[in-house]
Amino acid sequence: MAAQDLLRFFEEMSRNEAEYAARLKKLAEKVRHPVLRAIIVAVAMDSEKHSYLYKALAELARGSPVLTEEELEAIRRELEEHVEEEAKDYAEVKKLLEERKDLDPRVKLLLSAIMEDERIHHALFKDIYEKVAKAEVISEEEFWESVWMDAPYHGAPGG
Repeated sequence: MAAQDLLRFFEEMSRNEAEYAARLKKLAEKVRHPVLRAIIVAVAMDSEKHSYLYKALAELARGSPVLTEEELEAIRRELEEHVEEEAKDYAEVKKLLEERKDLDPRVKLLLSAIMEDERIHHALFKDIYEKVAKAEVISEEEFWESVWMDAPYHGAPGG
């Protein structure tokens, strides 16, 4: 798939997911059953998330911005806290599911869905620093060195 086709695909998928999310939200407003409403809203939120991720992929296809060292440090600090929180939340829900065999099946269903999300979030946050942020970081010094090396006449008159 050519780069332009890929960009169009990402943009179309982003729109589709946003529309799907909107339809699901309307449906959820009509559903009175709390568990079914919660599941429909959760799926709608996932569709919104997918729309946002496709939009990010489209932006990436247009050319990814470079992170500064300051941005990377802020991301790293925040993600460290979130990684710990997601692990803690996962462990608490897992413990509850293991200890309470008398839980209503609907409660188990929702808690299992939450636990799976926590597991996924934990893994995502853990990987972001290494696979995304670190790979795209550039120091201010490297930026200016690049500007200097790529500039004709290196800033001197004559260009």
